[in-house]
Amino acid sequence: MTMCYSKEVQLLTASIILLSCLFYYFYYRIHFTKFKQPWLLPFLRYTIIAFVLIGFHQLFEFLSLVTQNVIIYKIGLLFSISVMYFALRSFEILVNKKVHSWIALILVAVMGTHLFLVPVSFGAASFYVQHYSTFFWGATWIILFAYWHICVWQQRKELRDDSSRQMLIIYLLAGTDIAFLLSIIYSVFGSFYFGVNYCYDSPSIWCTFMVIQALFVPLFLSALPALFKRPKKATVLSMKKTILYLIISFIIVVLIALTLPAFSCFTWKFVFP
Repeated sequence: MTMCYSKEVQLLTASIILLSCLFYYFYYRIHFTKFKQPWLLPFLRYTIIAFVLIGFHQLFEFLSLVTQNVIIYKIGLLFSISVMYFALRSFEILVNKKVHSWIALILVAVMGTHLFLVPVSFGAASFYVQHYSTFFWGATWIILFAYWHICVWQQRKELRDDSSRQMLIIYLLAGTDIAFLLSIIYSVFGSFYFGVNYCYDSPSIWCTFMVIQALFVPLFLSALPALFKRPKKATVLSMKKTILYLIISFIIVVLIALTLPAFSCFTWKFVFP
């Protein structure tokens, strides 16, 4: 029988992430002023806010397990999905390009409304929280996550110098992707040996592993002013490309849902608990 220490882990990860954010913000706020680049501080602010929301998500998962309160649980989910708006805003500032981050606000608002209108359930398992009825929340999260990545990779093609292109890759890795890749590896491995359920378990495994990103954020922020050459000309992603990227993101979610083992994420029982 697997021991369950999810409450302790959620509290620990929340504490590490939030304390790290506090330190990074004040340290790099001072550090960035030396470079006389006005965009660095707004970029830092949106990046740190995104990580703070992840920390709050972990904290509210701890509180939801302690209290078994569904409202607290839903607020934690709302914190989590709001991360993607601030990730997109940080990217807009980083590359001096509008990618219509306001779309994320609309999707978050719609998802928040839906989330508080439907019944949800959750439970504790091992070191994470099981989400039993959050298909639309997870799908919206992945759509915004995929859209963000597509925008970053397309922008990478437009940059001229190698160091700036490499910094965009590090931006993704330091921001979310190391934890994302590790959570995939653990979920695949765990599905064979620990009874991990892709649908119910992998979102919280990913969020819990986000504490690892706290180790890599300073590496990116320290190298950013010297290695990244921000485009001087402000640009805007065309609405045609925006719609195309969102459609591709939606298709990715459908493919993920349809290819998971036993199609367990795409049953009507899971979509409509």
